[in-house]
Amino acid sequence: MSRGSHLGLRHLDDGLMLTDDTAWAWFELPTVSYDFLSGGEREALLLGHALALAGLSGSECHLAIVPEAYEVAAWAAALDRSTSRPASGWKPYLDAIAGHVT
Repeated sequence: MSRGSHLGLRHLDDGLMLTDDTAWAWFELPTVSYDFLSGGEREALLLGHALALAGLSGSECHLAIVPEAYEVAAWAAALDRSTSRPASGWKPYLDAIAGHVT
């Protein structure tokens, strides 16, 4: 940071930054395994996020989406290992789902 810039930072803690004349907050939204939710659970999730965003009305808001690499093969292998009693057709189904998200 250059010596000429002055942020006036007064407090920085757990997603909250207070300067001399402004307050900033940032939040990380957790990912949700949307594919395995029921229709009602999907609607409740959507409504919850919509209401939270609507509460920011009148505020300056920025959305940053930071993608991260995801190893589909590792996910499928872990899911396969954690499935204690796979039903008939499990492996072809898992392979199809993994192929779909690749």
